[in-house]
This record gives sequence, structure tokens and C-alpha cells, in this order.
Amino acid sequence: MPISRRLLLVSLFAALGFSAACHKRAASNLAASVNGQTITMAHLNQVYKYQMMGQKQPQTPDQVRVLKLSLLRQIIDRRILLSYAAGLHITIPPAELNQRVVQDQAQHPGVPADAVRHDARVALTLNHLFERVISNRVQVNDAQVRAFYDSHRAAFNVQQPEYHLAEIVVTPAAGPVSNLARDKASSPAQARQKIRMIAQRLRQGGDFAQLAEQYSENPNNAASGGDLGMIPETELMQQPPLVRSAIMALKPGQVSPVVYTPKGYFLFKLLQIIPAGRRKFSNPQVQAAIRQALTRNRQQLLRTAFLTALRDRAHVRNYYAERLLRQAGVKLP
Repeated sequence: MPISRRLLLVSLFAALGFSAACHKRAASNLAASVNGQTITMAHLNQVYKYQMMGQKQPQTPDQVRVLKLSLLRQIIDRRILLSYAAGLHITIPPAELNQRVVQDQAQHPGVPADAVRHDARVALTLNHLFERVISNRVQVNDAQVRAFYDSHRAAFNVQQPEYHLAEIVVTPAAGPVSNLARDKASSPAQARQKIRMIAQRLRQGGDFAQLAEQYSENPNNAASGGDLGMIPETELMQQPPLVRSAIMALKPGQVSPVVYTPKGYFLFKLLQIIPAGRRKFSNPQVQAAIRQALTRNRQQLLRTAFLTALRDRAHVRNYYAERLLRQAGVKLP
């Protein structure tokens, strides 16, 4: 799970962020504590600073606080997951780490090499953690595939050609992120650099769905590999001309060039085109599509449940949130 230039710089500020002992009272210099280790406000402010790098539009004080609360939640979650991974003694092969470092250095020029290496190790550790405890345990059998088809027969009766699409989205506006990398561009320059990096990795053979999970900034489908589902032809014809022409030029399996719209930068992959008519269960492509969708949905469910369970077991105190409530006169039980 790679981390953004902003959130990836945890290693640069680790000395500011964590201490061995947790204070008994919420001192003003503390943002939170996780299992006895503290996160300082200095660390949170540095993460916020890098998150907002290049952002020209000023934010209101409350917008700043909302973003800091979101960033702090991400820092806490990452700390919880890394603690669990340490207990499993997860290690990263040197060759895999070196390859990731090269990729991340290309995305984040100017970041110290030791910081990039540290953050690459963290990202890969979390990837391996999810693979070990979630992905490798999800199996979808033939009976489940058949049951899904039988209970959704109407969806397989296609009235017009449909395009099965996936997307990767990068936007220039700062804000909370939901991809695995916790990576968010916050300026036009950063957005251009990020989409170019992703396009380059796709040209080098990178997996579209995995890169979408890692980097896409659409919270509605990043977790599902950027899957947009089946788009009817009439709906596709209503898209902006640049988007429509980029998609219509694709053959199944191909990825579009970078498409720029006022909403941001897009990469599209055409997974398949379904002609009008009845899609029979005997079609191997139908079964494979159902199995893939069920597997991905199950993995996402279990990832969410896994993190939720770890949160419940962790000893977390959010001092920053408590201070905000006290300042507003809100009393906690």
C-alpha cells in the first residue's frame, strides 16, 4: 500500500510523531495515542503541510480541522495495521523493495532516498498483510457463481450493447483520500505528475485494477479496482466528447491515453463489450465476470471488517478531536 508524497513522508517526521510513553492527560502537543505510543501535533501538522503542498485556494479554519481529523484517522489506522503486521513477522524481499523504491522515486522527485525506502517498505508490508490475512483466504465456488446468476437473471438480459469499463481518476483538489496508497494530488502539477506515473506503470505492464486500488482518487470505485460496471451504449454516448471518443477507440483489454476533463485526469480500460441479447450462464466470460466481482466484493468486505476489528481491539485516544469538542463546549461522557 504505497503512500502519497505527503503521507509517504512519515519517516521524515517519525522522531516528531511517536514517543515510547503515552501521556496520561491530553497535553496540547499530542494529537493521539495508539497502543501506548503517541502521535504529536507536530507530526500531524507536517503531514497536513505536505498534503496541501501546491494548493493555492485557501481553506477556512473548519475545513483545515476536518482535513486534519481525516489525516489523523489515516495515521492511526496505519499504525494499527503495522503493529499487527509486525506480530506476523512479515518481511519484504530485497528485490521487490528495490523495484518499488525505483518506482516511488520517479513519482516523488526531491524526496530523500531514505524516506522513500522507508515508505516503500511500509507500503509493501501492508500489501503483504492484506494478501496473507484476506486475499489468499477468499474463494468463490461454482455454486455461488450460479446462485448469483439465478438471482440476477434480469441483469443478464441486455437490451443494447454495454461497455464494461474501469477507470483511474486523479484530481488536482486537496482533500481526504480513500485509496490504498493514501495518495492524493493537491495541485494541477502534482495531478499531472501522478497520472503520468500511473500511465507509465501501465505501459510497463502494471495491473490496471491494482493501480486503481492503490492510486485512483474516486472514493466510489477505487477499492473495486476502478470498476465502473456495465455502461449502456446510450449512456456512453452522453459522455463528454473527449471521454466518449477515447473509450470508443478501445478494443477489449486496451487502456486509453490520459484524458483531461474539468473534473481531473482519467485513464479508462475497456474490459469487454457485451452485445445486445441474452447472456447465457454457459458462457465462460459470464461466469468469470461473476466470479471476479464476487471475489473483489468479498475481499473489500473482509478488509473493512479486519481493520474495524483491529480498531476495536486497539487502545486509541484522539486528543485532537477531544480538544476540538472542549473548545466548542461539548462535554464527553
